[in-house]
Amino acid sequence: MPETTNATEEFHRISEFMRTYLLLRLYRLTLLLGSSGAIVTALASESIRARGAAVILFLKIGAIAVSSAFAIMDFSAAAHWDRFLKRANETGRPIELRAISDAITLESVHRHRCG
Repeated sequence: MPETTNATEEFHRISEFMRTYLLLRLYRLTLLLGSSGAIVTALASESIRARGAAVILFLKIGAIAVSSAFAIMDFSAAAHWDRFLKRANETGRPIELRAISDAITLESVHRHRCG
């Protein structure tokens, strides 16, 4: 019985961490969209175009750097997410719980608690 309790606690902690991690990924996406929008707006503005080709080139290089950084962070986050999901499913299997993309199914929790 203690193994079930520990597995249940670990499963719930992993699931909660997965939810938090999902929010962090959403925040990164929001930052990417915001910074991309700001760069596109700056490139489209007449005042930036009037400053010359060097400023436009600098903004384009900055846009590529920002996009690359966010792509690398997202690939890393996806790898961590897969590991968390695998561990949650391994931990939940003996106690008949299954992790889904963002939460624990209420049916499986109810079945576990009510027998």
